[in-house]
Amino acid sequence: TNKPLKDTKIREKLIDDKSESIHCAAGYALLGEKDNALKQLAKAIKEEYAYKYRIIDWVLFEDFNTDPKYKEIIS
Repeated sequence: TNKPLKDTKIREKLIDDKSESIHCAAGYALLGEKDNALKQLAKAIKEEYAYKYRIIDWVLFEDFNTDPKYKEIIS
């Protein structure tokens, strides 16, 4: 696959000023930008508290399960 093209499409579709924080978090997770993903995830939960319970099952964030920041965000 063409990784730069894929990355560009993710940024265009999920990460921009008009995107919801949860979509930005997903986009950053797909790009492997964990710190940005966690910042957006925390913001998304502040905006919509119910995400705190929904994201636990999201495959995109499975690799974050051992991260202390992630645990703090969802606790």
